[in-house]
Parts: sequence; structure tokens; C-alpha cells
Amino acid sequence: MIAIYTRLSIDDDESNSIKNQKKEGKAYAKLNGYKEHQILYYDEGEGVKGSAPVDKRKALSLMMSDIKKGKI
Repeated sequence: MIAIYTRLSIDDDESNSIKNQKKEGKAYAKLNGYKEHQILYYDEGEGVKGSAPVDKRKALSLMMSDIKKGKI
């Protein structure tokens, strides 16, 4: 399994859209031999600062938990 984590910062006008981040992540996964059913998406949404602690970022917390469980 491979994970794609997306978010769009409130402070960064230069960031790619979440849609584009997913597209690029999916292309990377496929380039590296992953099939669609092997991709897990974790979408934090818009307005989340990268400096926010992990416990304040639900999608990142879930992804980290899944890593610890060996799911990813």
C-alpha cells in the first residue's frame, strides 16, 4: 500500500490544488507499480497550516496511525 496525503495551506498561494496533488500522487504511485486499489488517500482539506501539530490534523493523524499498524 502507498499513501497520498493532501492539504492546501492557508498561507501558501503557490500550492497546487488538492485535485492536482492527488493526480500527481496517483501518477507517482502508478509509475512505481502500485495499482489503484493499493493507494490510500488522506485528504486534510484546505486551510491547514503545515506547522499545525499532528494531533490537530485529522487526516495526518489517521495516516500516521495506519503506518504504525503496518497498513501502509
